[in-house]
Amino acid sequence: MGILEQIEKLQKKPQVFREKILAVSVLAIMALIVAIWVQTVRHSFSGFNAENSAANPIQTLWGAARDGFKDAFQNFNF
Repeated sequence: MGILEQIEKLQKKPQVFREKILAVSVLAIMALIVAIWVQTVRHSFSGFNAENSAANPIQTLWGAARDGFKDAFQNFNF
């Protein structure tokens, strides 16, 4: 059964059922995005040095986030 047939079958279901499918799909995709983000942040803070962050914690946090996004883009070949 192809994807188009599955979509047509889903379109014939009641509105309440389709809304439940939508909610579950959105939650699953959101959980996946949050999990990827958490892994990226965790990887960025693995080399975190508290002595260097005492002077400017905002700059250190920004650098860690920037490095995390750079690593994520390299890993996913964007």
